[in-house]
Amino acid sequence: GCVAAPIRVLAKVFNVNVDFDPVNEVVMLTRQPGAQPYLDAGWETYNDDTLYWLSRIINAESGNQSLEGKIAVGNVVMNRVNPPAYPDTVQGVLAQKNQFSPYRSGALADRTPNSSSILAAKLVLDGARVAGDSLYFIAPELTDNHWTMENRTYVTTIGCHWFYE
Repeated sequence: GCVAAPIRVLAKVFNVNVDFDPVNEVVMLTRQPGAQPYLDAGWETYNDDTLYWLSRIINAESGNQSLEGKIAVGNVVMNRVNPPAYPDTVQGVLAQKNQFSPYRSGALADRTPNSSSILAAKLVLDGARVAGDSLYFIAPELTDNHWTMENRTYVTTIGCHWFYE
């Protein structure tokens, strides 16, 4: 649960100076007047609407899966946001006809995602990719969706989901 990083590297990211006081054996971090960190605060990094919908669909579709499985579901959603054939927002992708049933049923707005689903959404937004260019996923035990299996290229299986381009 811990991460170790060289203090001088972190100091560059946060735009602070590192000094060592040998008398007191203390590392001192100081910021120049007016200097700002090079990183945004976490709450400024993610678009609220995107994180809201992405974490909820990840939780609804793969809340009981591994972190990798959650990231894969998030990859499918985000892979659809960019091509012109799909809407350019997460909510728009979720609202497409005959797609994400938890969105269509209205269940997403009422469910608070678990912490690992929120983490998975943030990792996806930070660029984590485990499902390649997949645009579809199915849970074969829960569906008779043979169209995807017959018309799309299989990519991988993660947890109980099969992913297709």
